[in-house]
Amino acid sequence: MNTLSFNLDGYQVASLLSAFRERANIVLFWMQAAKTILSFVEPDPGQVHGRMIVCTGKMHRIFLESDGKVFSTALPFHVKTSDGFYSCTLRSGIDLSSKLTSEIIATLSSTESFQNFEILGFADDIMGVSDDPDTLWVALSELVNSDDGYLRFDHDPVRENGKLHPLNHIDIFFSQSATFKIGLAEKLEIDAFSDLLDVQTDCHYLSKD
Repeated sequence: MNTLSFNLDGYQVASLLSAFRERANIVLFWMQAAKTILSFVEPDPGQVHGRMIVCTGKMHRIFLESDGKVFSTALPFHVKTSDGFYSCTLRSGIDLSSKLTSEIIATLSSTESFQNFEILGFADDIMGVSDDPDTLWVALSELVNSDDGYLRFDHDPVRENGKLHPLNHIDIFFSQSATFKIGLAEKLEIDAFSDLLDVQTDCHYLSKD
């Protein structure tokens, strides 16, 4: 498995952590992750507040850990390094440049744009954001239709409530109508969480208590 590990400072962690309530939130996270990778500079040891792991082998996922929480989504783009620089490319071959990621963030951050149910109105919004609206449209369509694969491990002593809300648990899915929890006997760190989801390591088993 090809793995890239990034130590994150407080600003980078804050830009990546947000509540996931709808598909747009996932795409925004992916774009912030791409921006972090493209401009990455290793923080001083005393400034490290989190860690991001990018897996680009058979398991194509991104993991983020901070403050006792670890979450993971599928990774809808390829990450490569060359001469000390990173590049991110969609499966369609589109380069996720800093400019394109900013355009996607601008489009999704505008309530009027993303909730414009008239196709011509949405097209006008995209043309107002980018000087290459065709590429923006193809990239945005690919991202919105990508499998998010969202899971989150939570160590939550504040809201612990027996078996209803276990101290250590995994939240699966992000929407209120679909999400559910699986309780865990112990706390998971980011490497153990990655191993849990790695299709090339031994499977873990659920045991009813």
